Order: sequence, then structure tokens, then C-alpha cells
Amino acid sequence: MRARRILIGASRFDDADGALRLAMLLAARTESEVRGIFVEEQEYLDLAAAPATRAVTPGGRPLAPPTVPEVRARLAADARAFEAALAQAAGQALRRWSFERAQGRLLSILRRAALPGDLLLIGHARRPAPGAVVLVAGAAGPGRFARDTARAVAAALDAPVLVALVGAGSAAGHLPGNIETFSGPEALLRRLDRLSVAAVVLDRSGAPFAADRELRRLIGAARCPAVLVGGDDTSEPDAGHAGARDAEAE
Repeated sequence: MRARRILIGASRFDDADGALRLAMLLAARTESEVRGIFVEEQEYLDLAAAPATRAVTPGGRPLAPPTVPEVRARLAADARAFEAALAQAAGQALRRWSFERAQGRLLSILRRAALPGDLLLIGHARRPAPGAVVLVAGAAGPGRFARDTARAVAAALDAPVLVALVGAGSAAGHLPGNIETFSGPEALLRRLDRLSVAAVVLDRSGAPFAADRELRRLIGAARCPAVLVGGDDTSEPDAGHAGARDAEAE
């Protein structure tokens, strides 16, 4: 399969670092350029600005919460680390790469940035571990691009594919491979919590987990990077980009 770009989205360096290896393996298989997008999540700044109960150490000593300037400095440091790691990984893999910083909501900004044929890769602090690549789709089954993406991810990670169909009357009969059906999103989340999952591929065309909060729950239950394909990229307005850089490995 071929993909236009692989967009790596993260709001912490740990999450970005956990997705870089998968991104480069996918880029080699799909002949894609890689774009890193670091998003300064507004909720981090809001939490720092809001009055809060002070945390305490196990010994009872109070700890002051971070200030807004301290949070901004940490986010800036994470963004620089993400760009440096992306530059190094892309240089070693001889892939074209680019990087940008933005402010707002991570998932909304990624969807706005996506073009047809892009893969959206949401990082997770835990690097891909041994386990299955779980392809999540609605009752009608995954589309061709989602199936091809799941196969590419599985080949890159040397992992089997588990197709998870969510919704009553799931059309499992025409799909090859290991298939499980679930009555609804909650049932799938409970199953993922008990599985070792290398990566999740979500077909957003008619699939559950379309809302940002639902998608966060999916990634949290799977505890691994997630690749998003398909779907209509509609999102709330977000702040403009703080800056972008394009480069090509020589």
C-alpha cells in the first residue's frame, strides 16, 4: 500500500518517542513522508492556572503545583526533543520529514491537518510491545484502506491481526483472519484491557470511537500507539500553528 503522509501527533515527548519506531517502519513500507505535530494541549495550561489542592509527598510534605510558565517551559522542551528525535530517526531511515507546533486539542488538530490518503498516528508512552494489531471497525466491517493499513502495521511489527467489529449484526462472514465481534464500545474496551496489543488501527468510516473522548479511552485501554484512517475530518476550530519546519534526509 501507499500513503501520502504519516502524521505523528503527540502532546508529550514520551508519547511521541513511543510512536517514532512504528512511524519509520510504516514510512518505509508505504513510501511516505513523516510529519510530526506537537500540540500544546490547552487543558495542561488551564490546570496550571486554576486553583488546585496541593499534592503531598508520602511523608506529608506539601508540593506546589507547577506554574503556567513552568508548564510552558516543559512543553517547549518536549517539542524540541520531539523534533530532534524525529530528525534523527528520519535521517537514519532516509525519509523526508517535517515538524510543527500547534496549540489546541491534539485530535482535532490532527484531523484538520489530515489529507486524503494520510495515516494519523497517535503516540503512546509505551512503545509497541509483543501482541496483536487490532483493527477496529463498525458493524459493516473495515474498508480496504483500513485493511491494507492493518496488514502493513502487522508486517512492520511482525504481529498478527485481530479484527474487532463493534455493533450488533457485525458483518464478520466476509473477512479473513482472526475476528471477534462486540455488542458495543464498552465490550471492546474491556477486551482490550485484558489483551497485549502492539498497535490499534481504527477505521473511522462508520466506526465507533469517533469523538475525542471516546478515542482517548480506546488508546488508554489498548496502552499502545493508534493509527487512524478514513472518516470525515470535521473538528472544532483550533488555534493556529506556532511554527513548522520541513526537511529531507540526504
